[in-house]
Amino acid sequence: MDAEAAARTLREDNDRLRERVAVYAQVIHELRTELDRRTDNDTQRSPVRSLPTSIT
Repeated sequence: MDAEAAARTLREDNDRLRERVAVYAQVIHELRTELDRRTDNDTQRSPVRSLPTSIT
């Protein structure tokens, strides 16, 4: 495999990884939102309140 082909493969792998991270981040956000919605703020704290709100 020459350098150009290796670079192309790495770019494609990076693109797939970014797509997966975006999906996981969205799922985590939705779970956090739902858990926060279900948590009674007066009596208990949500276990996910300390999670980051976004991944940069």
